[in-house]
Amino acid sequence: RLETLNKKMVSSAPVLAVLTALPITSCQCFVFNRENSPRFARPSGPTLSVTIEGDDGPNICGLTDAELKRITSRVPEVWSYDATGARACLSAIGNRLSLGERELKKKIVLRLPQVLGYDYDEVGPGLEALALSLGLADEELRSLVLGCPQIIGLDYEREVEPKILAIRDELGTDSIKDKILRSPAVLGLPVRGGVSPKKV
Repeated sequence: RLETLNKKMVSSAPVLAVLTALPITSCQCFVFNRENSPRFARPSGPTLSVTIEGDDGPNICGLTDAELKRITSRVPEVWSYDATGARACLSAIGNRLSLGERELKKKIVLRLPQVLGYDYDEVGPGLEALALSLGLADEELRSLVLGCPQIIGLDYEREVEPKILAIRDELGTDSIKDKILRSPAVLGLPVRGGVSPKKV
């Protein structure tokens, strides 16, 4: 029994090494976001771990094997994301923001790996609400998201709108859009790229 236990511990060592290397807050965030948040699509087909092992490769936003493995070293949960859902969500985001595959990968996916698990039906309305509240043209929305990609996965009403209202109270309606577009960091948004669990 001891020998069997030792083998199990050795075989799971790489996984434990990855998990223990992550900050506790990051791990906690992923647990509740993945399980409790409607932002994430539930796997209904092959996961990324299965897809990358196939002969055709991942073929998701042009990600190479090395890039996908680098992403999963930071965010291990990516392996369990639905490959078909990832393609669909990235395609919708790319179409909405007029992003080519290369720019989508470089400016969003590699900076916000969690986006591979999002459901666009859940995150899309937040982008539209953001554009409406600030009076953003398509190009301005694109610029804001590229400057602050984590905004895609945040709950607009609970995490983004209060920040906008606070800045509006401070600067006034006329100055807020320009201020936010010049410096998205002024929103003080969390960088975790996920949303707090909603009460159902």
